Amino acid sequence: MTEEMNTVDANVSSSTQLGDSELMQSVMRNNDNLRRDRAEQFVKTIENESEAQLLKLRAELSDLELQRARLLDFGPTNRDDLTVGLSSGKASVLVQKIQDTDLQIHEVSIAYEIAKKRHASWFNRS
Repeated sequence: MTEEMNTVDANVSSSTQLGDSELMQSVMRNNDNLRRDRAEQFVKTIENESEAQLLKLRAELSDLELQRARLLDFGPTNRDDLTVGLSSGKASVLVQKIQDTDLQIHEVSIAYEIAKKRHASWFNRS
């Protein structure tokens, strides 16, 4: 009877070890799946943020270009207007605003191009 108990104990022990091994493998597979899911979600979040930044920079660039066009519309259109504008000092203010807007357009344009190339290289898209 003792021999039978030892055999049963040995069988239970080996099945428990086998169960632990299967459980360990299952847990490892679940961990790998969780890591992969988290990584995919992280990449998707970064991609969405990158696309949002591109849209924001493009909108800012469009607004600045529109602002510049409006400033140019206020500029003198003929020689007489130019003479009056220069003598009154208002032309220098207008020219300064146009130059400032041009500088902002240049800076935002560079930031937009960098963001666009970064997005394309990170996500293999253009």
